[in-house]
Amino acid sequence: MLPILYIEDNRIFDTSGQAYAVFKVQSEPYAFQPLHIKHQVIDRVTRGLMSLSGEFWIFLLSKQWSADEILREMGRRSRNPVWQEHQKEVHDYLRYYLPFHRVNLIVVPLNRQRITIDLTMDNWKDWFKQAAAGLMDVKNRFLMGQEIIPKERLEAARKATEEWFAKLAPMVRMEKATLKDIEWWLRKPYFRGLSEPKGVLPDPLPVQVVARGGKTWLRPTRTVHLALSDVRMIERPTHLVIEHPEGEKSYQTFFATVSVPQPIPETHPTGFEWLYGVLENTPFPVDTAIHVRVEAAHEALEHLRKKKKTAEAQYREWVDNDEDVPLELEEDMATVASLEKKLRSRQPLVHAVTVFSVGASNPKELRARTEQFQRMAGSYHTLVRAPGDMKRMFQAFYPFGEELPTSWEIPMDPGVLGAAVPLGTRSLGDPSGFWLGRLLNGRPVWMDPRRPAQDLNTTSAIMLAGTLGSGKSYTLKYLATMLLSWEAKVFLVDPKGETEPLAQLPFDVHILRFTYNSDTRFSPFRVGNVQDARAIMELLFNPLGDDRRQIVINQAVEQVLQGQQWDMWAFYEAVRGIYETSPEAREREEARLVAERVRLMEAHEIGRLFFGPDTGETIFDHDLVTAIVRGLSLPDKTVPKEKWTETERYSAAILYAVATLGLRRLMALPKSVVKVLCIDEAWVLRRFEQGQRLINEAMRFSRSENLIPILATQNATDFLPRADEEDMTGLFAWKIMLHLESQDQVEAALRILGMTDEDLRHWTKRFAEYRNGRGLVRDPEGRIGELQIEVLPRVLDQFFSSTPKSE
Repeated sequence: MLPILYIEDNRIFDTSGQAYAVFKVQSEPYAFQPLHIKHQVIDRVTRGLMSLSGEFWIFLLSKQWSADEILREMGRRSRNPVWQEHQKEVHDYLRYYLPFHRVNLIVVPLNRQRITIDLTMDNWKDWFKQAAAGLMDVKNRFLMGQEIIPKERLEAARKATEEWFAKLAPMVRMEKATLKDIEWWLRKPYFRGLSEPKGVLPDPLPVQVVARGGKTWLRPTRTVHLALSDVRMIERPTHLVIEHPEGEKSYQTFFATVSVPQPIPETHPTGFEWLYGVLENTPFPVDTAIHVRVEAAHEALEHLRKKKKTAEAQYREWVDNDEDVPLELEEDMATVASLEKKLRSRQPLVHAVTVFSVGASNPKELRARTEQFQRMAGSYHTLVRAPGDMKRMFQAFYPFGEELPTSWEIPMDPGVLGAAVPLGTRSLGDPSGFWLGRLLNGRPVWMDPRRPAQDLNTTSAIMLAGTLGSGKSYTLKYLATMLLSWEAKVFLVDPKGETEPLAQLPFDVHILRFTYNSDTRFSPFRVGNVQDARAIMELLFNPLGDDRRQIVINQAVEQVLQGQQWDMWAFYEAVRGIYETSPEAREREEARLVAERVRLMEAHEIGRLFFGPDTGETIFDHDLVTAIVRGLSLPDKTVPKEKWTETERYSAAILYAVATLGLRRLMALPKSVVKVLCIDEAWVLRRFEQGQRLINEAMRFSRSENLIPILATQNATDFLPRADEEDMTGLFAWKIMLHLESQDQVEAALRILGMTDEDLRHWTKRFAEYRNGRGLVRDPEGRIGELQIEVLPRVLDQFFSSTPKSE
């Protein structure tokens, strides 16, 4: 039985009269972060410890979903056949790669004060009679139903909690734990290696209010503290077996740390991450309990002097006997000297007991995990698995009960614990969604492209960059297909004609072909609004941005939209009318030139695509509309817009018109509908003002319009701002950088990801090795990881792959 009497807000009252406050602490992105960010993470903890005194516990726990829970949550999203096949293959993967994430708690003891025991005339004789006869554990039996908590005690605990919150706030980002959080923590250690414990406590907890003599007490009911741990614990020499009433067994083993890397250079504290380096690299959950005691400098200095004298005496004894001084003793003396210097500067001393726990559902799995953990932790720690101490080490994950010996404490300056990066994480992705792939350490990564807008109050835009063979277009089609399986509406601009196989998927697919040899015709005046029509006409007929010609074009567009027929023939007539009626010679000349260009354009193999009849037809009666613009003569990136050929202008205008068409039709749908705008080779739109405005609009309105823009290009530099241009890279929720070949592209990718102080030569080589969906990814919360994208179900490969098949 856990000795819990009552839980109020984030405060626990145990049966011995002690109260504790529980805070839930956010993890900090650490993997692949810039050096100054890593230093900030370390310094925040280090400086926070310097301002504290007293003791507290840090619990770094793993929360792992079961396969059943994951599949049940996935099943609620959609019944689409593609999604159902996705679930089946995810189920197969989950046998080997169950996802888990860290839950960090800080628990602090509050004002130490005994709670009141209410002995009444009706119970005291019976209670002492049974106690004397040895029929029960006096303390525990009596406390089951007879303890009461004075109201002033609750208020004192509340005030002490607020004080601790203020003390800890500079060190960590945190919030008060909820009843659900606390119950999970109390039950979790009994379920290591098994499915997560289910909550059983009612919220709020049942309690009786007792008023007597002008005072008020709370009397918690008996069931509150009996419901938490109805299990049988068996201690073996090197592990525990916890048997649950349902027949499940949790096998657990524990390790204590007897040495950690120290001293830590204050100016270069990275590379010594003795907690983060272990917890964030195992493919299975590992829990850690750290009992921290912060000792004032003057007290610590006195104790350290005694230790120093002992060490010096031992050192002289080894030297006098002409024997080699043990390396451990020399290291201890070096550590003592370093600590003494820091204590003289009034820096407090931290004493820490660190216990790791590994759990599994069977002995074989526990042995395998234990061996792997020891190999990984051995590079940072000297670990001890003390036979016969398993129960005591299990208890280290609670602040109450039998404490571990103080001889297990490791003295250290605050920077050593800060450099351990206890709150750092290398996790990536969303809590749920569809299977995106795995980190290189084997941990699964999930993606829900809707989450940034719905939960994080940011845009949902996704950036993809990668050259040929990187898997860029493959990934784009995967993301679009998964969102289609969630009943989203998707418009996909395909410059390579690789999306036609998607028509074979079980969706309502409509393909538009804007290619030079197709029969497709459209009216640019039905693409969007009046500004869109002006932008297309400007792109077609005013490449130099002439003001007089712009006036002519704007007048003609307004006349077309005021009439009944909105198409290029109506535009031609409007321009002819300006030529025939304008009193200004310069204006008539500009109108004549535009009209002549319109006339010639109708016969052009690409220009003729703009001469579609005005039908007013809508295209979004379909799940997926893919616009194929293969074969267009898109301008080279190095050629300025003013020097584009006529064919290149027409091609760019078609791409712009098609993207505009997709955006306008998507935004016309109800806001409740998830909308996806996919643009491959998006760099072309960024080459001219109108295209950049369109991208900006899609990005800025994505959250409010429930729109997910997915922009893909071969080069990372295509996303960087040019001179006098706003940097839009911060508006992307996901940034996926795949295979890149040149140093310039890699430098741009690192800049976009926020990895500005990384070794460029190392990453140039690394990016050259990426292939087929492997690369660096930054998620909506700023975390970065090396990811291998994996498409599930694998049958989708035949619809996505553009790799030529061998005969």
